[in-house]
Amino acid sequence: MTLKINKPYTIITAVIILILVSIFYIIYNQHSKLVFVDNSKLFNEFKMTKDLVKVGEKQVALMNRNLDSLSFILKSSNNTEIQKELTLKIIEQRRQINEFQNNFTNTNSENIWKRINEYVKDFSVKNNYDLVVGSQVNGVFYGKPELDTTDELLEYINKKYEGFE
Repeated sequence: MTLKINKPYTIITAVIILILVSIFYIIYNQHSKLVFVDNSKLFNEFKMTKDLVKVGEKQVALMNRNLDSLSFILKSSNNTEIQKELTLKIIEQRRQINEFQNNFTNTNSENIWKRINEYVKDFSVKNNYDLVVGSQVNGVFYGKPELDTTDELLEYINKKYEGFE
């Protein structure tokens, strides 16, 4: 008789436990993992950015040395024909420097962001993030500090870039 009375309670208890476990499982799986990063910091402190900036600066420095040489020759020349020719060369050299800087910046910025985006995808999968929001300075008005993964992501992408990840 006690077995017959306890059996319904046991079944009911088991069903309630199963329902509670199911509810907690559903709630847990519906909870998204959302984080944010500071795009500017990520871009500027990425080692690939720093490496390419050094390359660009060296090339611009070389071009500027050539420009300085032309300017020195121009100042020391008394021949008006040579001065006109050198002035045109200097103007052209300045235009080339500006064009180089613009092209270099645009091309490399695009390549850097492509690389960062690849690494962010890997990082997100590895850390099981559902969404990584990038922000510009003051782009995220508020976020819990523990949701800011800029430093963690920056460390990851720099290691990945250097072949350590």
